[in-house]
Amino acid sequence: LVQFIRLFTRNLHLMLIVGALMGAIVWYLTKDEVRTYTSSALVHTGIFSGYNIESQGNSRLDLHQASAELDNLLNIATSFETHEELGQRLLAECMMLEEPNRVLMSERAFEQLRLAIPEDTIQKIVVKDNLEATFGNIIAMCQRGDNNPVYELLYSGNAMWGIDHFSKIKIETEGKSDMLRETY
Repeated sequence: LVQFIRLFTRNLHLMLIVGALMGAIVWYLTKDEVRTYTSSALVHTGIFSGYNIESQGNSRLDLHQASAELDNLLNIATSFETHEELGQRLLAECMMLEEPNRVLMSERAFEQLRLAIPEDTIQKIVVKDNLEATFGNIIAMCQRGDNNPVYELLYSGNAMWGIDHFSKIKIETEGKSDMLRETY
C-alpha cells in the first residue's frame, strides 16, 4: 500500500498532464460536431380503458373499435400532412424570432434560416406576436408552388425544417395498453 501511494504521488503530475491533454484533444475534435438529441413522450390515449375527458368515467369499447381508433390515431400522427403542418408550425415559430433562442434553435440554425429565406420574405410572412397569422402566411407561400424559398426549405432535406426529416418520428404502443410512446 505504501509503495502504491509513493508511485501515485511520484506520477501525479504525469497523470494530470495526460488527462488534460486527452480532454483538450477530445474537445478540439468534437467542437464543431452537430449535436443530435433524442426526445420521447408517453401519452395516455384512454382508448382501451374507455376513459373519456368529457365523461370522466369508464365507458367500455369493444376491442375491434378500440383497435381501429388506435390505428387511426397512429395513421394521423405519422401521415405526411401531419409532418407538413409540423414543419410549417416550427418554421413559423422560428421565423418570428428576432434573435437566436437557445430553447427553440441554436445560433447556427438561426443563421441557416436567415441564409435560406431572405429578410424581405421573412418580413412579408411574419405577423408580429401572431403565430397563427404567420403560420397562415407560410401555408399561403407553400401553396404558391416551388419558386419561393419557404417552399424550397420545407420540401428539402433540411435537418431542422425539411418535412422528410419528420418521418423519423416514431410512434408505437406501449405493450398492450392505450399508451403511445412518441420518439424523435
